[in-house]
Amino acid sequence: MAPLLLLFVGCVDYGVSRVGSADVFQQGAAEVPADILWVVDNSASMREEQDTVSAHVDTFIDALLLSGVDFHIGVLTTDVSDAAVAGVLVGDVLTPATADLATTLLDQVRVGTRGNRTEQPLASVRAALASVDNAPLARSDARLDVIVLTDEDDHSPDAVIDYLADLEASEGSGGYRVSSIAGGLPEGCASLAAQAEAGVRLYEAANGSDGLFESICQEDFAGVMASLGLLAAGMVDRFPLTAIPELSSLEVRVDDVLIHQRPHDGWQYDAADNAIVFDGYAIPRPGQGIEVRYFDFLGQATEDTGS
Repeated sequence: MAPLLLLFVGCVDYGVSRVGSADVFQQGAAEVPADILWVVDNSASMREEQDTVSAHVDTFIDALLLSGVDFHIGVLTTDVSDAAVAGVLVGDVLTPATADLATTLLDQVRVGTRGNRTEQPLASVRAALASVDNAPLARSDARLDVIVLTDEDDHSPDAVIDYLADLEASEGSGGYRVSSIAGGLPEGCASLAAQAEAGVRLYEAANGSDGLFESICQEDFAGVMASLGLLAAGMVDRFPLTAIPELSSLEVRVDDVLIHQRPHDGWQYDAADNAIVFDGYAIPRPGQGIEVRYFDFLGQATEDTGS
């Protein structure tokens, strides 16, 4: 979805010429079905984190439903200490036809806090994919999206590359991806919402599979959950610009309809990524065109006195 850059020129006072840009994008769409496997840490320190994520499960589901993708969702824990629980799904596999879908997933994500304190999410995924009981999460024509939620790093016994090799061997035609909500690098994180050690191995897994790696210490997971849902659906809510804009000149259109700048059901500008970020109902649907017009930021103009 690389932007098409159009240029236009305008004039302002003080004898300064301004360069205008128009970045053009197209929203993607899922080319294959999505098999999504949530792996949730069920150790004693995870009650608040489970509650924070489950509070925004509807945002994750809305992103999937928005795309129309054929999805299956399963939930695992990070506990593989007993063969009776290793790789066993929490409840049924969920699909777009599941009654009370968001509520059911919310209940499944709250896996409890009585699990083993040695978190092994990658080993748990390996066990799940080896089980014939989990065939609905290993469809031959689907992409597999693994999403790990934990406040510890992965402590599975083998090298990360070995677990990625297992995923590659068992993947459907759409490939695989590992994303994580965990402690940031290099030293982990701490906030009023959570405290976590650095997810070094989980970052390696995400980096090696083009997944997302997000901090578990965020107080609001709405944006993270939306991004994870859109990623699984082949869509994005963030569109990077080709130049730094003069903020007052930004104009955003979707299929030639003007979209308002506002935090909910609109768009905002993210200066850190130099990107337009959509929210809620304003997120472009699959195949829709996005045009962002703006004047390039030239710094503060000074009046030409003619001297």
